[in-house]
Formats: sequence, C-alpha cells, structure tokens
Amino acid sequence: MSNVNKEINYLLESCCSGIIKKISGKGPERTRVDIKGNYVTIEIRGILSEIEKAVLNHENNYKRVEYFRQGLVPILTEEILKQVCIILCKELIIISDEENILDNSKVIVLKII
Repeated sequence: MSNVNKEINYLLESCCSGIIKKISGKGPERTRVDIKGNYVTIEIRGILSEIEKAVLNHENNYKRVEYFRQGLVPILTEEILKQVCIILCKELIIISDEENILDNSKVIVLKII
C-alpha cells in the first residue's frame, strides 16, 4: 500500500470514528477501512455505548438496544457516507450496512459510482 493510500485510509478511519463519537457520545474501539477497486469497506468494532452495554449485560434485553439503534444507525451511516464522498471526491452509494449488536460491530460497504 502506498503512503498516499495509507494516509487516505487513516483519514477515513479517523473521520468515521469521529462521526460515531460525535453522534453516540463514544468512539469505537477500532475502525478499519479497506478500499479495493470501486468498493470501500468500513469495519467498526466497539460500537455500543456504555448504557447499551449495561442494558445487554444486566437486563439481557437485546430488543431494547436494537430498537434504540434503529433510529441511530441510519444517521451514523448517512453521515459516514457523506464524509467519505467528500474525502474521496467521489460519489458513493451504500451497498450494505450490517450491525451485529451481540458482537458489538458494524460493517458498511460503499460503492463508488
């Protein structure tokens, strides 16, 4: 990977982490961006806030956390999409947006159009 690609990946990773922190109040544990061809894959670990973790751990109430995140996830994903478009100076679309609450992870796949 060239230095330019490393810098772009770092910028995208930092941007995605910052968006999550700004919107949810807590940054993720790890964000990884992989650009291959026309696809941008964003893997995020540690997406849950402390209150969401507490609800899962103490109440084991998956549905409650899932319900809350249904309102949050589209906001996060759209903001990430918007910022990735700006950074790459490309138009992209969301191909996949999957979140695994029990695994505390999220994967977004974007396609350059």
